[in-house]
Amino acid sequence: MGKNPVLFLPTHRSYADFCILTYLCYHYDIELPAVASGMDFYSMAVIGQVLRETCAFYIRRTLAGAPLYAATLRQYVRTLVAKHNAPIEFFLEGTRSRSNKSLPPKYGMLSMALAPLFAGEVPEVTIVPVSINYDRLMEQTTFAYEHLGVPKPKESTRGLLKWVSTLNDQFGNMYINFGEPMSVKEYLKHIPYTRESLKPVDLQELSPEQFSQV
Repeated sequence: MGKNPVLFLPTHRSYADFCILTYLCYHYDIELPAVASGMDFYSMAVIGQVLRETCAFYIRRTLAGAPLYAATLRQYVRTLVAKHNAPIEFFLEGTRSRSNKSLPPKYGMLSMALAPLFAGEVPEVTIVPVSINYDRLMEQTTFAYEHLGVPKPKESTRGLLKWVSTLNDQFGNMYINFGEPMSVKEYLKHIPYTRESLKPVDLQELSPEQFSQV
């Protein structure tokens, strides 16, 4: 992917989103991205292992009340970015949009991914925004029930197989657009900030002398 880490930030409308982007990377001989996947898929037979073997890693929906897990995840993401053997993919919205409109961004994963840049572990990070849209969503029936107050069904292997069985239906076209790659380093040149405000939280606890040696 080049000389610096790359972050793919796609919009999130369907479970098919990460499959599509992974397939495109495979088709165009690009390193498969390390996808941040929800824990819902972790225990699914076959699927959980397949995702792991295609560079996916699992994250919880919330870090509240789990300081050890949060610290471990931060370090894991930081290591992925610092080594940048493959691009990293995560959904800035955090969850699928049920209205087909973009949701407000959640910055937790982004802050973890940018920590190596602010700590001087990598010279640059490139962000590639990706827009993925559909004429008709495969989950549209489920979303309609959710709008009526029906709880979202728990993800399962059986549910996934049922979902796959609908692929023969006509869903129209999908539209994938890659935005202009953005240099985080160049972006920071145009906004006011201080070195202190950009330090990762764990490094802010160090003395100036200790920080200068990191």
